[in-house]
Amino acid sequence: MRKTEYLAEGTYRIPASAYGLLEPSCIVADFDADGKLTVWCASQTPYLLRNAISRCTGIPGHKIRIIQTDIAGGFGRNFELMPYEIIAILLAKNSGRPVKLAYTMEEEFASSPVRQSMVIKMATGCNREGLLSVVKCEVTLDSGAYTSSAFATPQFMLLGIASLYKIPNIYFRCRSVYTNNPPAGVFWGFGNTQGLFALEQQIDELAKKIGIDPVTFRTINLVKAGTTTPQDVKISSCGLRECIERATQKISIDRRKTQWEGVGIACGIHVGGGARVHRSDGGGAIVSIDDFGGVTIITGATETGTGTTTSIAIIASRELGIPIEKIKVLNADTDMGIWDTGNFAARTTFVVGNAVLEACKKLKLKLCEHASELMGCSSETIELRNGNAVCIDNPEKCIPLDRIVRNAHLRCGGTIFTEYAYYDPPSQALSKEMLGNISATYSFSTHAVRVKVDPLTGKVKILKFVAVYDVGKVIDRKNLDSLVSGAINQGLGYALTEKLEFDKGKIVTRGFNDYHVMKASQMPEEIEIHYIETEDSLGPHGAKGASEIAIVPVPAAVANAIADAIGRRITSLPITPRKILEAIKWG
Repeated sequence: MRKTEYLAEGTYRIPASAYGLLEPSCIVADFDADGKLTVWCASQTPYLLRNAISRCTGIPGHKIRIIQTDIAGGFGRNFELMPYEIIAILLAKNSGRPVKLAYTMEEEFASSPVRQSMVIKMATGCNREGLLSVVKCEVTLDSGAYTSSAFATPQFMLLGIASLYKIPNIYFRCRSVYTNNPPAGVFWGFGNTQGLFALEQQIDELAKKIGIDPVTFRTINLVKAGTTTPQDVKISSCGLRECIERATQKISIDRRKTQWEGVGIACGIHVGGGARVHRSDGGGAIVSIDDFGGVTIITGATETGTGTTTSIAIIASRELGIPIEKIKVLNADTDMGIWDTGNFAARTTFVVGNAVLEACKKLKLKLCEHASELMGCSSETIELRNGNAVCIDNPEKCIPLDRIVRNAHLRCGGTIFTEYAYYDPPSQALSKEMLGNISATYSFSTHAVRVKVDPLTGKVKILKFVAVYDVGKVIDRKNLDSLVSGAINQGLGYALTEKLEFDKGKIVTRGFNDYHVMKASQMPEEIEIHYIETEDSLGPHGAKGASEIAIVPVPAAVANAIADAIGRRITSLPITPRKILEAIKWG
């Protein structure tokens, strides 16, 4: 650090926050006459949950069935086994009756895991040309009374710090501390949001010190496609430069600002091709077509309201040339036997989408081979289009797919049209030194925000928010826009209003009356969402995972905008009116 020419240093304090789900936790457990357990719950990882229940209760795994109910938001809350689930199962076993256990909203706040609180001490250096040279980061994490899954938080925090920009020298030390607070769990953005809250503010500080605008400073330090970072992260595709250009253009960054108005930007990186935090990161799929031309897809995927079921159907529709209304996707039941690690780390569209795509390719080949017999042309010259097999050389030769299937069914030595595939991405678990390519590919984003600060009250009005993403080829724009809008809402709450209150290890925040999520009336006057559609060679139809990256840069962008407006930095969350007034007073 001594040799660096310019240095930014700071301590960043980030409190615990709640998931804020509209749906409190609930489980139904029932044993049949043969002693088989069926559990209905909103798990994001049904197959992992089955294994955990088996280990805790001694019930053999083959006698446990998990049926995932509709989930009104996940965000990591339903990632792992929780005590109330074991309580319900044991009550059902000992009573011989079905048992339902449901939290009130007050119980949900009091008993749920939390987003991990932490203190980040960071120093970032660059030379006089603006090239980053070093980052030193020391983090203290509050794990609560039990480790839970928060052990993996540092893995994703380091990803953002070490792989968003070209930084040759990185020191990262993280201590996870047991306290009498509630356990910290898996939470949307998973450490990356917190780490980049610190780094992206220091990027702005360094740019100011050397007299380079923050946009140019970021641009000259960006990672690029083909880069291998010091953490051994391999960047297969990257549209981050274009994200920055689009975001700064749409926010009108050069437009003259009024007094107490500020503009901030922040960038982000997150896993976009699964994340090997378990030994397996794979998922399977079975695809069948019936004699009416309908397609059934069976997966172990978990739908949490992000639209992954629709994305899977769209991938199959494009590959098989079958209208999406003739495709149904079945999942959410471990008795279907299609292994999948679960819904987390933006993995489902990428991992399960690749499995579905591979199964569809096999099915397509089989359909074309049978169509060639009926049409009298080579299978290589046949394509599937609008539910038909069409000869490319002679488009008048056309046979509906349902006819092809019935022909194969209704003859001696016939066959069915069912194919399966399993996809496990080419990624690595991190070593003890935190090195390795944890994801097959990575998604990127740039957020730009324009704010107006009231110097008398300290209140922040968000005038405009621009979010630009590189998530590869967009599969389902409508659902993705909805997901991103939710991420912006939750990210703004994390930045400005949300904080859990504790008293001697107990959460005293009892519900939404005293836990202040962003209301519709507080949302930006104008929100723009844009996509830079790179094509990742590893993704299904070029797609990458989108859900995690959606929230990552929000708090940092807001913090940079407020600093631009008031001329002082606030390095703790949430950035409340009181903190702003104090900063103005002492500025």
